[in-house]
Amino acid sequence: TGAVSILKNSAPGTPTGRAFKMMRRFSILLISSTYQNLFMTMIAILNAMAIVLTKFKRIREATMFVSDLLAGKRYLITGGGTGLGKMMTRKICELGGNVSICGRREHVLVETADELNEEFGPRVTWYTLDIRDPEAVDAVVDAVWDEAPIDGLINNAAGNFLARTETISHRALDAVLNIVAHGSAYMTLACGKKWIENDCPGNVLSIITTYAWTGSAYVLPSAMAVSYTHLRAHET
Repeated sequence: TGAVSILKNSAPGTPTGRAFKMMRRFSILLISSTYQNLFMTMIAILNAMAIVLTKFKRIREATMFVSDLLAGKRYLITGGGTGLGKMMTRKICELGGNVSICGRREHVLVETADELNEEFGPRVTWYTLDIRDPEAVDAVVDAVWDEAPIDGLINNAAGNFLARTETISHRALDAVLNIVAHGSAYMTLACGKKWIENDCPGNVLSIITTYAWTGSAYVLPSAMAVSYTHLRAHET
């Protein structure tokens, strides 16, 4: 059948390839033991496995977006060199967009930009930036805008201390609030002023977490900061 053909022609290291290898082993064993009915049952099971695996592969490779959805768009992502920021940068590139990433660690910015530019072409630029510094924020937003107008800002940079609330120092509290709350506000204000000045639309996405609503132990500074970010988004 077609399903058996899929199994037979699959690469040895793939799930379907392993399934075909398993089928061959079982067929030798079962035929030699003259268990024909059991052998046919095994063939039916493996056929079903091949169909399921093929459909799963198609679903996994499918995308809900057209490939050029973000063509001609430029996005600015804080904390774009690693983690969620890097994955969002990759997805924007996959959809045809351009990204400027910023963060405090130059080496991760360079690595991410080089990796994605090699894969997608020259789509990613990078800037070292401590978003706690409002003057530095304005300078980077100006530089990015000089490349091309910014269509969207993603406030992704964050900081946290996993500690019992009563053990947190004032400096630790300020460090997190200055990144997550103040830094996000500085970025939003800088981009917003550009959009107003140039009479063009823009979008802001601020990454928060569930304890903005529920609270959580050991993350008081971050919970306070993301709650502030959530409230500010409703006000604006």
